[in-house]
Amino acid sequence: MNGLVSRFQDRFGQAPGILVNAPSRINLIGDHIDYCGGHVLPMAIRGGTTVLSSDNGSDLVNVFTERFDDRVSLEIRPDHSAGFYGDWRDYVAGVISLLSSRYRLQGMDLYVTQSSGTAGLSTSASFCLALAKTLAPRVDHVALAKICQQVEHEYAGVQCGIMDQMSIAIGGVICLDCQNLDWREADSNLDDMVFVVMDTGKERTLAGSAYNDRAHELLQVARVLGLQGIDSLVTATDSAFLREYLRNRFTHVTCEEKRVQSAYQALQHRDWSAFGHLMNESHASLRDNYEVSCAELDTMVDLALDCPGVVGARMTGGGFGGCAIALSERRTVDDWMPQVACTYEQRTSLRPHLFLAEPSRGLTLTELSQG
Repeated sequence: MNGLVSRFQDRFGQAPGILVNAPSRINLIGDHIDYCGGHVLPMAIRGGTTVLSSDNGSDLVNVFTERFDDRVSLEIRPDHSAGFYGDWRDYVAGVISLLSSRYRLQGMDLYVTQSSGTAGLSTSASFCLALAKTLAPRVDHVALAKICQQVEHEYAGVQCGIMDQMSIAIGGVICLDCQNLDWREADSNLDDMVFVVMDTGKERTLAGSAYNDRAHELLQVARVLGLQGIDSLVTATDSAFLREYLRNRFTHVTCEEKRVQSAYQALQHRDWSAFGHLMNESHASLRDNYEVSCAELDTMVDLALDCPGVVGARMTGGGFGGCAIALSERRTVDDWMPQVACTYEQRTSLRPHLFLAEPSRGLTLTELSQG
């Protein structure tokens, strides 16, 4: 922390007054149904985004990010153009625009660091929420989550659900109803089990992938079924008139909703075998019905499932690259993690990164002593 404070002072010429932490997250099960009004089971994990900040007495927000070794200065106003920069600065523009259209902001200097070990695990949601909390510290966390989802839609072009933002804002393990934003907390004590994050090393760009295509396909499903939108697809039943590929998308949505409910009960009862089985079913559906997996994710999942102590594995997040997760007995991970990493690199020529996912608190703000 002392080193980070020193870097802030070197950059901005004054001491920081506030520290904000926004964790990363993994989704244990329930991918691609948050934007259908379904239930999801995410877990906030350590890492993510840290922001040091101080007032600067101007009408500018100055942001420096260590991740990109870059900075941007933007006026506090509600009309910054969407997609103007084509990079991380669009998120800053979106947060400032949407917040300043609702709340009174003041000029600030922000120094941002992000954990390299959690890249791809809701990095943009963590970044947005950390910025939003810094600029509007008194605003309710659910309101901030909604604003940051809107930033993704309007400034990044990703038609995501609200799972990532809500998980990061609340923390721990939650079973979240994405239609009405009610949630139930789950015990994050996993006994002798642990979730392992397996970063494939394959980069993905959600806005440029088939991610948005899937949302558009579900709109087609909703129209055929006579629904107003996709928010209620998880409870629909009749798929007889759908084309095969649309029926497959619909099957994933409805079956994944049931898997989330079963997984929550398995987690509450510490039935790890049942939870692992549901993870495996989820990955197969995401691969075959929803078609958002890829060769690298499938290879990683298959390698993990062959290891002693692993009871389940699946891709997590948007897909098309990024990360998978495995549920394993803690006592075996030191043996199989390096073996899987080595074999995966031999097969794909990509260097993976495997690490244990430790549960985390949600969005936090700490006032720093100036003395």
